Amino acid sequence: MNPRKTLGVWNSGIPKWLAAGLLMLTLCCTAEQGVSSPSAETAQTAQSVKETPPAESAPAKLIACYFHGTVRCISCLEIERESRQMVFQTFLEPLSLGQLEWRSVNYDNDPGAALAKPFNLSIPSLILILEGADGKILSWKNLEQIWEFSGDPDKLREYAQREITALLSRVQPPATPSH
Repeated sequence: MNPRKTLGVWNSGIPKWLAAGLLMLTLCCTAEQGVSSPSAETAQTAQSVKETPPAESAPAKLIACYFHGTVRCISCLEIERESRQMVFQTFLEPLSLGQLEWRSVNYDNDPGAALAKPFNLSIPSLILILEGADGKILSWKNLEQIWEFSGDPDKLREYAQREITALLSRVQPPATPSH
């Protein structure tokens, strides 16, 4: 038995090669043709930061987490590459101070499937997570428009940078040691 657990369509009896091909075709077509673009009202609601129950502490860290599947199309790889590159080129200081962290997580396998569960993802997504000092998720935001900008690296980078900057402003700077 394969030690990696698989989810959803992989356990449905459909040959894995066929399921992977259909998944890739669906993701590519959806992303490139805008089939899944939400209405303006839905997009506005989806873009709001989803809050978990109020926490007593301020966010200690912002995590920019790109969730993806095992089978990846060109657009998925481009979105991850451009987002990661922008984070490491633009936010060196917050990264070095531990205020910002980049993660790339495969949601098709454990432990990635467990990490992605609270976000109810159906396609690869860039999720911004505000995390407390205790490691609990305080709030999060799905940057759903990344798929609209997958063919335009400049707009993709600008969008992700703007959203990260806005949420990073909520992170408490690390305490400086007293002498």
